[in-house]
Amino acid sequence: KAEPWFIEPKGFVLVGSSRNRLTIKNMPAHNKIREFGRRLAEHLGYEIYGEREDSRVILLTRDKKNVKIK
Repeated sequence: KAEPWFIEPKGFVLVGSSRNRLTIKNMPAHNKIREFGRRLAEHLGYEIYGEREDSRVILLTRDKKNVKIK
């Protein structure tokens, strides 16, 4: 059974060559990513550690008190 320290739900961001294949309509809104991350954390017993809206990413951890990120 895997028990990673971090899980990073993220959405598509329109950068690089993906701009030739997809449009901004393909990018999920950050609030959708946040809600998915919140539900995932609740289901797995993780906590939201942080987020970055412009990158459409949420960082979940299983032990927020003992995380040491430099």
